[in-house]
Amino acid sequence: MNMDNIALLRQWDHPNEWERPTSLIRAELLASIESVVEKLSTKAKSEFAVKDDIEDASFCAEVILGQKKTSLGLYEQRLIFSNFGKMVTVNDPDIPRDTIKLIKETLEGDGFYYIDFEIAESEYDGAIEDKDRIRTWFNRFFDYL
Repeated sequence: MNMDNIALLRQWDHPNEWERPTSLIRAELLASIESVVEKLSTKAKSEFAVKDDIEDASFCAEVILGQKKTSLGLYEQRLIFSNFGKMVTVNDPDIPRDTIKLIKETLEGDGFYYIDFEIAESEYDGAIEDKDRIRTWFNRFFDYL
């Protein structure tokens, strides 16, 4: 388990701040996200768009990286930007390694922190007591509440 990821998750985990930290300046965070996604688009030679009309969630924006077929239909592979600590993760372990590597390289240059999918999906054992509602670190920082 990547202890740096766990330490960062714990650092931002406050029981009274479910959706966003009180210190969040949303417009500044979204401007940073737009900038880093533009750089990612250039490096990947693909046009990515930021979706930021997110409400009732612990994340503020997402980017569709691609789709994959499942038995239930098409599944969107997403890059998800938390409201907390400039943390970012993906929602699918099957995103190609070279794509993840490119994402990490791009994010690090702009002060964002990539949280490995396996860490995000690990059991939540943080400060919020409602473990029925918050079961994983992904639920805590990268999901609708």
